[in-house]
Amino acid sequence: MFGKVYLISNVLPPVCIGSRMFSRFVVKVAKTDTKGAAEDLISEVEALANLSHVNIVQILGFVHGPSPQDERPAYMMCLEYAESDLQKLLHHKDDAVHGDYSQALMVTLAVEIARGLAYIHSMDKMHLDLKPENVLLARDGDEWTAKVADFGAQVINMAGAPAQPGAAVDGSVVRGEPVAGAGEVDGRVVDRHSDLASLA
Repeated sequence: MFGKVYLISNVLPPVCIGSRMFSRFVVKVAKTDTKGAAEDLISEVEALANLSHVNIVQILGFVHGPSPQDERPAYMMCLEYAESDLQKLLHHKDDAVHGDYSQALMVTLAVEIARGLAYIHSMDKMHLDLKPENVLLARDGDEWTAKVADFGAQVINMAGAPAQPGAAVDGSVVRGEPVAGAGEVDGRVVDRHSDLASLA
């Protein structure tokens, strides 16, 4: 695990990104004692920095400073807050979102996830780790919105830029968590279809 996540509530004035206001957000803190944790977080920041879509988790900031965990210098990323995730909707009866489970909600979320992926692909990026716990669910009144999250396994080429569709993947060009999704096997080619297979 990369570190810890902290909820920051009642932020005044709210953080403004474009036309959206955020009075609650989370802070992901990289572990200070784990090799590669800071690099994984930086990789995720780089992946999210140029993405802005209602169905992609919004990055609000990035800082290097004293960690809330142990006061040692650490990299921290601020993200919009989402109350739950798709994994909890499907499997955790004690979670608030589970009570809202319906076929109509599942169709809506599937469409929103597909829109998020289409946007990522339009930016010449691939997620490659799409799974229920990486789809956050944000509540706005009685409505839930899907937010594709956790870009730690994004495909990166040797120069550190997003890989072009069809790039060969091996251990030297993938940063973050190991990718176990469809289309990612040593020496095989990955493209947008890998994400689509995970969505199916």
